[in-house]
Amino acid sequence: MKVIDGKVQFGCDYQTYLEQQVLPLARKLEVELVLEMALDSELAAEVNHNRWIVLCPDCLGATFVWLDAPAQLCPNCWNGSKGYRLRRVVVPERYAEIEALLKERPLPQNRNWLPGETVDDLLRENQEHGLGAREGG
Repeated sequence: MKVIDGKVQFGCDYQTYLEQQVLPLARKLEVELVLEMALDSELAAEVNHNRWIVLCPDCLGATFVWLDAPAQLCPNCWNGSKGYRLRRVVVPERYAEIEALLKERPLPQNRNWLPGETVDDLLRENQEHGLGAREGG
């Protein structure tokens, strides 16, 4: 089972998601979004229960991450503290290896990764639970 990102969850690219789902809702709520990156804000992607997500530091809401367009616009607080701008999301360089190790875990609720954890950390955890046989990298 693939680790789910926004593209898989919503079946579209990030721009289409913004245009078809986010912008209409923002208009209804009279939120004036600025679809530019806030230059002073980066958030780290994580995997939670087999989903690539990012947590909003303002309201603690979680949103899906699009691995091919790492940006965040919180649908709860709309990044109001950043002038209603997008935040850049940092995706780990070795995300494919992270996903491969997480996929060895049979239960989606055990497929978790946090920034700061290494590929070797995941490998060790898998081996401790009798999963996989590959070597670290």
